[in-house]
This record gives sequence, C-alpha cells and structure tokens, in this order.
Amino acid sequence: ALVGFDVAGGLFGIVNRHAYGADTVGARSGVRPYIHVKDIDAAFARVRRLPTAQIEPPGIVSEGPFRFFRFADPDGNSVEIF
Repeated sequence: ALVGFDVAGGLFGIVNRHAYGADTVGARSGVRPYIHVKDIDAAFARVRRLPTAQIEPPGIVSEGPFRFFRFADPDGNSVEIF
C-alpha cells in the first residue's frame, strides 16, 4: 500500500488511498505533499499564524512514532507536515 523513493535524501511516497486515508477529502490536484520538519510543534505554530490557514482537526496527530498535521493551502489542496 506504500511505495517509497529516496529523492535527494527525502521520502517521495505513493500510497494507496483506501489503505491510508479512505475517509479523507482528497486534494483538488489528487496529490498531497508530505513535508518532513525537525520540529513539528514549531511548524504547527507557524502554520497557525498564517491568515489563510485551514488546519484539519484535531491538529497534531500522533500515530505510533509519527506526529503530523494537515492543512489546506489557499487553493484548497491538502498538505501534510510530519
């Protein structure tokens, strides 16, 4: 359900939506960027300050060793920060 590629030291992944997000609203483009940051709390605080931020509830999610949050960019596309 996941195929990952090492691209310039980062992960480019293609996932099966039915396995990882069947109940999520898809991005308008059909693509959701996943951006890795060193400090998820600082990134969340920065996005919250953006006037157009539309953060998906509940905010920061913890799943096993991963912490992430999603928000919509000004065009309505979903972005995930982890």
